[in-house]
Amino acid sequence: MGRYQLRSINSLLAVLLILPLFPRRSALFRPTAAAGEDGSGGTRWAVLIAGSSGYENYRHQADICHAYQIMKKGGLKDENIIVFMYDDIAYNEENPTPGVIINHPLGGDVYAGVPKDYTGENVNVNNVLAVILGNKNATSGGSGKVVASGPDDLIFIFYSDHGAPGVLYHLHRVV
Repeated sequence: MGRYQLRSINSLLAVLLILPLFPRRSALFRPTAAAGEDGSGGTRWAVLIAGSSGYENYRHQADICHAYQIMKKGGLKDENIIVFMYDDIAYNEENPTPGVIINHPLGGDVYAGVPKDYTGENVNVNNVLAVILGNKNATSGGSGKVVASGPDDLIFIFYSDHGAPGVLYHLHRVV
């Protein structure tokens, strides 16, 4: 067996070993008594961050838009979903379908309806940290929406960008 085949097998074994540790359905999507709650009185939040810009990084913003659609179908309210995306691909001159973003070749539009809370230069490390920490006064630009969480809340954070072991990129800079 080649080195890459062994890595694949090891990765698969690791997933199979930890899979039983997770519940069948995430608490983020469990049926609830009231929209936005996890059944224990807490609110469900999602912070979706596309950390790159430019049409060459289309996939990152497409993934964030797709994640938003999944969150909505899972019952989260717009007031509990915070979206960071540079928002420079939907109407980019290279986009063959202006105003439409897809996340796989035969997929539908995932851009429609996505609230863009923080766009352009407002997609920055300071705003991301302020939003996650619930510090509305520390945000600049954007909607001002922050995670106003309590002790029983569930917070899902999805970050799509480049990286490497020990390195996180955000808008073409190492963080």
